[in-house]
Amino acid sequence: RAWIPARDAIITVSSGELSDDVLLQDTNAQYYIGDRNFLLNLGYGRTGSKLKINFSVAGEYHMDRIALIAQPMDTYARKIAPLSKRQAKSVVIDGNRVTVKYDLKDSALACLAIPYSDSWSATVDGERAQILPANGMYMGVMLPAGRHTIVFHYTMRGFRAGVAISLATLIGLVVFAVVRRRRRIKDCV
Repeated sequence: RAWIPARDAIITVSSGELSDDVLLQDTNAQYYIGDRNFLLNLGYGRTGSKLKINFSVAGEYHMDRIALIAQPMDTYARKIAPLSKRQAKSVVIDGNRVTVKYDLKDSALACLAIPYSDSWSATVDGERAQILPANGMYMGVMLPAGRHTIVFHYTMRGFRAGVAISLATLIGLVVFAVVRRRRRIKDCV
């Protein structure tokens, strides 16, 4: 357990006017899902700024690993310039389908900024492709050099099972109604 209070708590991390919050849910909370790793983004700040961590509820908190990651912005443009040459040529979102087109000089991991989930499937140029977790939480697909079309398709978890159960129930009700009607006809004759 990462904290002792028997109720939800909020941690606010701030630096000057910049701040971000994270909700720490009690393990008995209705919507608790077991999250223990959090990432807070304070955006752009100045070198030498102080960082303040505020707890909304008094208690005993344990942090096994806490890290501050700062990216110097003076080298940002130089570091992202090569990446911009490998960006998608087009992205089309249509309901539960995302189509992405690439034209690559070298092989690359194509990353789509949609959270990784087992509910997604992908094809590359019509062939089934493996979706990999990318950049910590997004979806990625390995692509060889050349022109490619990736199609990501989302199917809600349990959707197929739900459809099968609904159809089986409908068939069962129809059979029940037919059998019941035949029995009534027999009883009348």
